[in-house]
Amino acid sequence: MKLYTYWRSLATFRVRIALNLKGLSYEPVYVDLDAGDQRQPEFKSVNPQMVIPALVEDDGNVLFQSLAILEYLNEIHPEPPLLPADPRARARVRALALIAVADSGVPAILLTTEATCGTRSRIGPPTDGSVSRQPCNRGASS
Repeated sequence: MKLYTYWRSLATFRVRIALNLKGLSYEPVYVDLDAGDQRQPEFKSVNPQMVIPALVEDDGNVLFQSLAILEYLNEIHPEPPLLPADPRARARVRALALIAVADSGVPAILLTTEATCGTRSRIGPPTDGSVSRQPCNRGASS
């Protein structure tokens, strides 16, 4: 099993924790996001979304999105369980996991804007007194 990972990725950190808790061995494949390795053909062939984590099973099956990977690992390797037995406690754990997933999207929005527009957008109201900001039109046909 191979895990495509990056040292600063919270999503791959979650998957590494689950793999280690379950005692599953894996080969880490490091994808340097700062260098743009996720956009290289080698990784794009693994995950066309060009995001990490990606977990490749020994039979070649590719899984992506950390929470989907965690659920899958828990289903095929139920011991030790990743979620508590109590339904309320499970709901709380899932809610906390979703907060982490939702909050980690802001840097992705900034980087996507930077890649497509050439400048990094600010999230939130303008600080220069302007009412609105013009959207990036790079790549739009005229």
